[in-house]
Amino acid sequence: MFRYHLLGLLRNGTDHGYGLAKEYRSRGGVDSGLGSFYRELQKLVDQGLVRRIPNPDGVDPRRAPYEITERGREAFDRWIEAIPRATHCPDSELGVRALFFGEVEPEVAERILSAWESSLWDLTKELERTLNVSAPAADRTSGVHRALLTRRLQHVAKDLDLVEELRAVLSLPETEVASPSPVERAEPFATRKRGAVGGA
Repeated sequence: MFRYHLLGLLRNGTDHGYGLAKEYRSRGGVDSGLGSFYRELQKLVDQGLVRRIPNPDGVDPRRAPYEITERGREAFDRWIEAIPRATHCPDSELGVRALFFGEVEPEVAERILSAWESSLWDLTKELERTLNVSAPAADRTSGVHRALLTRRLQHVAKDLDLVEELRAVLSLPETEVASPSPVERAEPFATRKRGAVGGA
């Protein structure tokens, strides 16, 4: 999927790896390391779907731009036009680990849950910041981006609910982390959705 995201970003023009990484994050709220971008770009180059092009004079040579090839356009067009099939999504990393929480010491489960909860709150803040600085839904493209960011926020909220539910099932003590209740967490999403509908 990552490769098609990169091909799609290059479909409308050239860019270098760092610029692609910034655009990837602004569109989907996902932060991926630069190493991932350059590794995937190199694979696309090796497969003839993308090529590097010379830098203009005076531009940092480390920021050599890439452009999509005709084969790359055809590959992206085939992918985007294919009808996606609904599938059962794999569990999150937390869900897979939680399968074994009944068999480990409670302290281990609590340590994992606390670390995961902290990570989820950090991700929530990051997604909220991205959503707040992204352009208002003035056109179809920005509207789609905001809808996808909101969906990711809702998924993170569900994972936070799962942390609380697992604590209850395992009879673990509640943490001292000051965090909103599930209802309070859901409110911004509902408010944002109402605002988006009202502004349409």
